[in-house]
Amino acid sequence: MAVRVTYSDDVRKKLQTGIDKLADIVKVTLGPMGRNVLIQRKDGPPLVINDGATIVKDIELSDFTENMGARVIREVALKANEASGDGTTTAIVLAQQIVQQSFRNIAAGADPMMMKKGIQNATQLAVAAIKKQSVPVRSHLEIAQVASLSAQDKQLGELIAEAIGQVGGDGISIRESGTMRTELRIEKGMQFDRGFLIPQMADDSRKMVSELMNPFILVTDKRISGSRELIPLMEKLAPLGSPLLIVAEGIEGEALGLLMENRLRGVLNTVAVHPPAYGEGRVARMEDLALLTGGVFFSENTGYPNLSDATPDMLGRAVSVRIERHNTVVGGSAGKAEDIEQRIRYLKILHDRSKYEFDRQQLTERIAKLGRGVAFIDVGAPTLVEMKERKLRGEDALNAAKAAIGQGVVSGGGAAYLRCIPALKAYADTLSDDKKIGVQIIIGALKAPASQIAENAGLNGVDVVARTVKKPAGFGFDALKEEYVNMFEAGIVDPALVTCLALQSASSAAAALISSEAGVTATGK
Repeated sequence: MAVRVTYSDDVRKKLQTGIDKLADIVKVTLGPMGRNVLIQRKDGPPLVINDGATIVKDIELSDFTENMGARVIREVALKANEASGDGTTTAIVLAQQIVQQSFRNIAAGADPMMMKKGIQNATQLAVAAIKKQSVPVRSHLEIAQVASLSAQDKQLGELIAEAIGQVGGDGISIRESGTMRTELRIEKGMQFDRGFLIPQMADDSRKMVSELMNPFILVTDKRISGSRELIPLMEKLAPLGSPLLIVAEGIEGEALGLLMENRLRGVLNTVAVHPPAYGEGRVARMEDLALLTGGVFFSENTGYPNLSDATPDMLGRAVSVRIERHNTVVGGSAGKAEDIEQRIRYLKILHDRSKYEFDRQQLTERIAKLGRGVAFIDVGAPTLVEMKERKLRGEDALNAAKAAIGQGVVSGGGAAYLRCIPALKAYADTLSDDKKIGVQIIIGALKAPASQIAENAGLNGVDVVARTVKKPAGFGFDALKEEYVNMFEAGIVDPALVTCLALQSASSAAAALISSEAGVTATGK
């Protein structure tokens, strides 16, 4: 393979150009007055979006070294998105600023490694300062405010808050409705905190997500290894055209090869997931899942030990199943209501008779899983393009709400970053080497999100930041109304987790670039 090698200043200039080309596209979407980006994909209609993670996935630059810079920024966004599901555009804005100022100082003679240390120390201090600002989120109103701000859509925010109140954050899926109506549906189903048994079965390998419509569901406590166990059932299922969800202890050997081959050939779309729960309670949860979906639990203990005897009518059914890395949501399950109610009554009796707190907790959770159901927010819009864009915003908003419930919220609009600056300035005053430059670079980067939000609203970002830092704690700039307000009272808040992870992702990528002296790229010759 032929390669091209470039060094130091040449590398940095090209990397910076690639970073700027990608970041300048994405950062115009930040804030309530941010604009959309139009993406024309190879197949399908154009996509009008303001979701940073989705935008960066579609950008490739023709110059090899510039594209390396763009890819670094892409990883910043995707890392932030994977960790918290939101904050991608903010992470990109921060990363661009950190890298830009770092390269400028290196060109002026600063020691890259000392500067890198200063950036890392300053990031840790800033994260600690953000966490100190965090305020717990408890009420429906507070959750709705977080979700509405993230989605830039009050209706979606309200529906997400309502859904969380009814089924919890992990039992919610956002779907395209196919109509102009947007509504919340609570359906019979189950959510459990386990995901792909075979990661290669994910339809979207980057997001690690698969969605199955009207699947058959096979639940077993067996480890499936022989292809002969599955062939009879697969031959019966293939002509029916519905996918297959397998919930099993494990799949290996010939069985795994058979499933993957048939999946790749389009014969039978199969996804395997880990069973719900761990330890002694796992079998009981699997029995609950089989009952809820109207299927047989294949096990030595239930009189159905042989998978080779399975037929389609013995399997469970559901309207839809969404599988993520560590989460599975089964919606519209086909179990009989009277059977489910009978199981719940039985579990309540066991709960009342149990002598041990641990057992009572396990039974309470099983009762909730069987009775609470799952939620679907069907997102509508006048056109397919708008519907897809609104669905993406809904997914970001759901992730933001879950993050806020977990670790609280801070003042939004970039204001929380500005409140970290005094602590960093005090630390910088204790330094005399090039670590001080690294700290000053983070101080400058912390101003970038608030400045960019103001500029996207047609205002002077530097002026808005200068005015904001003089305001009391908790205050910031409302770019929609163009006034300085108490951000908590105005409902302009961001999840603390998202705010921290955006900065950490940006700082980590920038630190790696700072210490790069050469770039190696394949020439394709």
